[in-house]
Amino acid sequence: MTGATALRAKPLGGSGPILLTGFRIAAVAVVLPIGWTQGRLPAWAVVLFGWAALTDAMDGWLARRTGACTHVGAALDLCADKVWVLCALGILVHAGVLGPLAPAILMLREAVVTVRRWQLGRRGQDLPSTPRSKAKTVLQMAGLWALLALPGLPGHTALIWVITGYTWVTGWELLWKRPVARGSRHARA
Repeated sequence: MTGATALRAKPLGGSGPILLTGFRIAAVAVVLPIGWTQGRLPAWAVVLFGWAALTDAMDGWLARRTGACTHVGAALDLCADKVWVLCALGILVHAGVLGPLAPAILMLREAVVTVRRWQLGRRGQDLPSTPRSKAKTVLQMAGLWALLALPGLPGHTALIWVITGYTWVTGWELLWKRPVARGSRHARA
């Protein structure tokens, strides 16, 4: 099968999932300046940011369904998640909805796990996501989106500390998890 035939056989190929991931990053590029300059997000920006969060589940599903799973796509997905969370936290701290401590602790965990994944990747190993770490991403995005949509949400301080605590639990789990050889069937959950 030639390259052109292969592309016609799978019109989305690797581009569909990567386009969704790119949309998530582009949404951040649109929303961050608005949230930063206005101190809050207008309704359309909250909807856009929520839609971008939903693409996190869609890109992985589409990649698996179309056989377009790649290491580059997985790395971009993780990067897009971190950029989304960092943007949401930045807007919330800048607007005074959150203090800086919990977001700083949360991002420290993300940095530690990201560096660990990078080190393992250089050795041809991978650190697969766990069901709890996937639930962590859903909790982060849903909780932070709720805080962006409803900045006066009662219990917002408790919510960010629950998100931060659960994030660290999953980080600890990943740091003690045994890495696997890249390309094995367990490389990405």
